[in-house]
Amino acid sequence: MTLAQFRRLLLAAAIATTLLSAPALAYQAVPVGTFTNPIDMRVAPGQPGNLYVAEQPGKIIVLRNDVRVSRPFLDIEDLALFADEQGLLSFAFAPDYETSRRFYVLYVNNAGNVEVDEFKRSGTDPL
Repeated sequence: MTLAQFRRLLLAAAIATTLLSAPALAYQAVPVGTFTNPIDMRVAPGQPGNLYVAEQPGKIIVLRNDVRVSRPFLDIEDLALFADEQGLLSFAFAPDYETSRRFYVLYVNNAGNVEVDEFKRSGTDPL
């Protein structure tokens, strides 16, 4: 056995010992709602209590403190082509979302083209 092989074996043994002696972390999955083809989720800057969930047919749903808000944050089902791996694909909030209220949506439109659109939340809408 070469010195390099011995060092690799010693490193592997140290890693295995560390992993085996580390306390197990307990995680528990908690259901927060039912969704239609959920595809993405985000937290908006400055809104740690809101979880935004994108549904592939074309809606973004808000969970406020784990409770579903009655109306969608965004509904573009009439613009998005929902089939197979098409529809609403992703979204992102602008870094300055708190002040600009701008967010971006990636989706496949009814013509079958990939589109990225910018939206701006209403200044009077609390979402």
